[in-house]
Amino acid sequence: MTAIISFISASQLGQERLDKDFASTIVDLFYRQHFASTTPVIKSLGSCGGFSGARFWRIEDASHVWCLRRWPQAACEDENRLLWIHRQLALAHAKGCSFLPVPLFSNTRETLVEYGDHLWQMERWMPGTADYHRLPSQARLAAAMKTLATFHRALQTDSQRCQPSPGIQQRLKRLSELHDGRAPTDGFYRLKSATEAGHADPEFRSLAAHLIFRFLGLAGQLHQRLLKASQVSVPIQTVIADIWHDHVLFSGDEVSGFVDFGAMRMDTMACDIARLLGSLVPDQPAEWKWGLDAWCSKNQLSPAEHDLIALFDDSTIVLSGLNWLQWICLENRQFGDLKPITKRLRTISLRMDFMASKM
Repeated sequence: MTAIISFISASQLGQERLDKDFASTIVDLFYRQHFASTTPVIKSLGSCGGFSGARFWRIEDASHVWCLRRWPQAACEDENRLLWIHRQLALAHAKGCSFLPVPLFSNTRETLVEYGDHLWQMERWMPGTADYHRLPSQARLAAAMKTLATFHRALQTDSQRCQPSPGIQQRLKRLSELHDGRAPTDGFYRLKSATEAGHADPEFRSLAAHLIFRFLGLAGQLHQRLLKASQVSVPIQTVIADIWHDHVLFSGDEVSGFVDFGAMRMDTMACDIARLLGSLVPDQPAEWKWGLDAWCSKNQLSPAEHDLIALFDDSTIVLSGLNWLQWICLENRQFGDLKPITKRLRTISLRMDFMASKM
């Protein structure tokens, strides 16, 4: 269990001041355990461009740089899962994966601290920049895929079980809420109506209409593929589940760090391979093969796992845009600045166009 600390009510201070005070208190808990005489500089980084609700701070002294993460309040309901993630990172790091930011222990001997209705952790600041798209190369692609394969190999066990992929089953469930394989469902029409009800941004409205149009042409075939794959057993192990362009840091041509493991779960390695290739080299068959060959130079896939890679990528293309529309138009979630989301929808739209052109 985490340590639980009393805190000042948010009504007593402005939120920004309160967050700063909370961060300072949490940093003190970690620093007094590891660097008793050090007073670090604390810099708020906000959400770092993410949409999970997590907040980040850069913690720096003369000799060390750390990252403080405050998990969103919803994460407090799954503390044991976060601690499991920490154990997986520590295990992989102990087996040579130095590119992983393993969380520190606080003075309570825990890697999570509960404070101010949130869970907090502090980890090593990973050097490098997520700049593959700015400086793409086969050397960097190979480095990213080999690093991923190294992570997978570190967490493989002799007693790995085989079963249908939870990720494939979850995607089938989600798609079935919108399309039953023959026709759109009532859930799809509710989403379509909410989307057509309008949004203030004209580009968002245009992209939403195009995503809906493409979904109708792609969903039926995808449903049949997912249904078949949901019965296929594959080796299951720890995977990152959200390893993509912005979570892979480079220094030159070498990978200097992987970051953000909040989605980590048990599944087939195929889901990670598809996620990373789909974000680094989307719709580039030659580069895709190069990257997959690089992964396979460090690890092995069963034929069944290999067959799932394209399906994971295709289902991401078809479902991710509709998920964004649901969150924004039907559930009215607030994500702040719409521009990063519009950029994502634009990329998804282009990928759906490419996928449709191959049918």
